[in-house]
Amino acid sequence: DARAHWTVDDARARLALAEPGSYDAIVSQPSHPWLAGSSALYTREFFSQSARALRPTGVLTLWVNVFRMDVRHLRDVVHTLSSVFPHVAAFAVEESSFLLVASQRPLAYDEVGPRIDATPRLRALLADYRLASANELLATLELDEAGVRAFGASGTPLVDDVPRLEYGLTSLPHGSSLTPGDLDAAFAQVPWMSPATASRLPPELREHVAMFRLARLEGRRVGIHRVERAVPAMGLDPARAALHRGAALELLGDARAALAAYDGSADGESAARADALRRIAEGPEATLRVARARRTLPFDADAILRAAFETGAPDDLRFGARIAAERAETTHAGDARLAAAYARGGCAAALEAARPTDAREVERLAFLARCARDVGDEARARALDDRRAATRRTLAQSWFTRGRDAQAGGNTALAAEFHRRALAVWPAHRDAAEARAEALCALDRCETARVVLESTLAAMAEAGDDDATLRDVGTRLGLGLR
Repeated sequence: DARAHWTVDDARARLALAEPGSYDAIVSQPSHPWLAGSSALYTREFFSQSARALRPTGVLTLWVNVFRMDVRHLRDVVHTLSSVFPHVAAFAVEESSFLLVASQRPLAYDEVGPRIDATPRLRALLADYRLASANELLATLELDEAGVRAFGASGTPLVDDVPRLEYGLTSLPHGSSLTPGDLDAAFAQVPWMSPATASRLPPELREHVAMFRLARLEGRRVGIHRVERAVPAMGLDPARAALHRGAALELLGDARAALAAYDGSADGESAARADALRRIAEGPEATLRVARARRTLPFDADAILRAAFETGAPDDLRFGARIAAERAETTHAGDARLAAAYARGGCAAALEAARPTDAREVERLAFLARCARDVGDEARARALDDRRAATRRTLAQSWFTRGRDAQAGGNTALAAEFHRRALAVWPAHRDAAEARAEALCALDRCETARVVLESTLAAMAEAGDDDATLRDVGTRLGLGLR
């Protein structure tokens, strides 16, 4: 870029010599603040130099490590920056960094999307980090301007003459770090987004950004509650508000309440999410029954098609094919193709339309195996059954991993639900049974935990697996297994 000039110099010396108002942006990514000299780039004096050198609309961005960091010192950095700049927001794009953006003017959230769209090279760069839209980028927001003021209010200013940051962080254990859960706890009393910030967002962004934020928070119970508290003040219409409420409740592991929220919204995305959750929580028959009775067309037909593949009933598959045809642009192409082929010519047509890439989902594999048997192709049916068994194990492990991550984030109810899903796919999953039993007991549902362990023991015995470890779990939890 011909506008860029390379200068090697001390940052503070360069700023001290700069003409006032000569910079559009200052990006500060110094070395770790516990190293000699680096902490001087986190002080009130440095921030004041930056404010002087920036144009009135200019922006300072500051990187802060969250490894070898604690809440007290992070609060001091936020307090110091916001004492110089009246408008500061904080973002966490990944788990090792905390990014602060500061300006003398309100931050222009409404310009984010147009600037990304107008700069293909920037969009391509951000796409590698799943940040290529305004929704994705603003979903990384941790504290808006109001949140920064609330969190930093009790901090202590960092100044050049007293390098508290450098010495304080040096005393922390080398492997210490602020996890996402630690940040959630530190910000627990601060809504994720204030009404003032929400009012400055374009309507399209305001309608969707909280859903993108929730998608980043799976397992982070406190973070989900922060979004949940912010949504009522975001000015959403009732249908979108119900969608957000349902999404938050689903992430908190309350499937029944989430379904009630989704079903109460005349919104296509709510209908699709209800179909997906109901298929897992209540089964394919219930999913199809509610979908047939509903007036709202779902955003996509994916869950309806999966439910139809599970039942294998011709009427269900024809219903799924009809919904998929109406939602062709948003529905999984492979599912829609198979259902449409079956609606035209039954199992023979579905098998002829099947492609190797279709043999990746448990429900699709089961459907194709049934069709293979219907046309007398037992060899193909057995091959599909084998693929389905391997796929079930992989899917069960995926649910178990998500449950383990949810538990690590303090979201015990969601962890118990994910482990239930792992066991529904693979009943002999020993680790999922142990984790679910522990989560259930933590939720005061030890009797259900006992049933879970006994059911898994029966499945393991049928598979010829050793059950001693799981019996030890029952003894440790005081469940008295039969």
